[in-house]
Amino acid sequence: MNSVKDYLETVKAPWGRMLYDLLFTQLSILSAPKARILDFGSGLGVTANYYARWYCVTAIEPDMEMIENRYRENDYTQILGGVEQVGSFSDNFFDIIFCHNVLEYVNEREPILQSLLRVLKPGGALTNILGMRTFWALGQDNSVKLTGEWYENMLVLETKAAEIDEYRQSAFLNHLLFEKRAKTIQNTNSIETGEI
Repeated sequence: MNSVKDYLETVKAPWGRMLYDLLFTQLSILSAPKARILDFGSGLGVTANYYARWYCVTAIEPDMEMIENRYRENDYTQILGGVEQVGSFSDNFFDIIFCHNVLEYVNEREPILQSLLRVLKPGGALTNILGMRTFWALGQDNSVKLTGEWYENMLVLETKAAEIDEYRQSAFLNHLLFEKRAKTIQNTNSIETGEI
């Protein structure tokens, strides 16, 4: 990709939409209508915009061009910046934090994870390994991917394949998500994080 505009066109294409449709299908998040969500490194705001239909969503993104071109059909708070902006939130503030396609681009992950874990509530939801993009990118003829029938059938196939461990483990893209758990040890509260 040479620009944000190129990325935006990819997200709008069937193979770009498929990524997000699979993500939304595979994620199991809280049903509480007042849940607070942080989308850290929100990019074009696809995830923030989607979940803003039901939840109170805050998105943080450092790239102004991404923000200017973001999805905004639903109402959510957009903040320009990076990890330093997380410091403005109190401890245990968010029920869910998304951090998709961010950590693989940074060298110092630990400070970012510590900041995010500080504002995530104990029991906060980030808890699965999601396998996506197993089959749909394998076809060379993209013209067939422009039909609604192909899209619906491929979405069903990918959703079923993601439930089978062998396919999930060999998926082109996996999301590793974390859960924050409160644990009491010798009358002292400490936070234990577990990678699922």
